[in-house]
Amino acid sequence: MRLARGSGPAALRRQWAHVLLRCAVLALLVLALSGPSWVRRVGRQAVVFAIDASASVGAAGRTHAQAFMRAAIAAKPRLDAAGVLAFGRRADVEVPVGPHPAFDQVETDPGRWPQTSAPPCGSRRPCCPAASPGGWSC
Repeated sequence: MRLARGSGPAALRRQWAHVLLRCAVLALLVLALSGPSWVRRVGRQAVVFAIDASASVGAAGRTHAQAFMRAAIAAKPRLDAAGVLAFGRRADVEVPVGPHPAFDQVETDPGRWPQTSAPPCGSRRPCCPAASPGGWSC
């Protein structure tokens, strides 16, 4: 026995159920495509201080910047994190980002070419950093 799809009250309820189901699927699709996100307030932050350690700043500017960083790190809230980056010709991480950074002064010399980077002569040929007494053989 086959059920007939008549035009009675059961057929009307079935049509409304189909319409409601299609609307619900469409609403879920729109919601998924809108990129929902959960926003939370965070009571912590991480700050990376960048200090220009090149020769153009001078000793007085470098000393002032280092004093500012020491004061800012000492005054930071307990849960916040901080780190220090020194830059000149290249960038060096002085203090990695962490909750208790220990920074006194810039220790590295980012204005000097490291032995493992590109040669200061700007050569595009392959170079060997250990082949010559000066550090580069281009």
